[in-house]
Amino acid sequence: MQNLFKRIDSNQNEKFGINKTLQPFLSGAISGSTATIVTYPFDLLRTRFAAQGEKRIYIGLRNAVQQIYVQEGYRGFYRGVTASVVQIIPYMGLVFGSYEFLKKLFRKLEDKHIWFHNLRATEDLLSGAIAGIVSKAGVFPLDLVRKRLQVQGPNRKDYFISNVPLYSSSIFICIKQILRSDGIFGLYKGLMPALIKSAPVSAVTFFVYGYTKRLLEKLHSSRDK
Repeated sequence: MQNLFKRIDSNQNEKFGINKTLQPFLSGAISGSTATIVTYPFDLLRTRFAAQGEKRIYIGLRNAVQQIYVQEGYRGFYRGVTASVVQIIPYMGLVFGSYEFLKKLFRKLEDKHIWFHNLRATEDLLSGAIAGIVSKAGVFPLDLVRKRLQVQGPNRKDYFISNVPLYSSSIFICIKQILRSDGIFGLYKGLMPALIKSAPVSAVTFFVYGYTKRLLEKLHSSRDK
């Protein structure tokens, strides 16, 4: 996706070209929102299985799909999808944008300070971890709204938290309901565990991405020789 923007930018003049700084953000936002829409039913199923208590609502994957379809129709598989897409666009944009920014910052520091060369091996890990924390903290309220909307439906009171409130399908009204009942901090419940998870996941993702990219570039250059 980012290579596509680069080709578009090279074929257009400055007036219509896409700013290079925005390319990672736009690439991450578009790819993230597309992947979210395509795989959203699986994300909803995962959330509902995780929310089950001693009373099992869904026996297995097939049974869950059948129940949701019969009780809620096709729309049941996409409860909270709007909040998810609205959340994933800035999230993926911030992840890739922050990562590219931090990588450039590390390169500048390497040019000015010799001892920064020792961090080159962990550059992807550090950039990825910080990018994961920044992006997750930035969109956490929307992520919380997404999960709350995913457990709505006819079995809402049968999950391990039996008093799950009834929320409106509108993102803004749902946020108002949470603010009214729990205050501003209600939008950040579970933030710390989410950050602790997001940092290593993002760090490993970008480390593997960077290592694989460099490996493929070496293989490509050796093949050309």
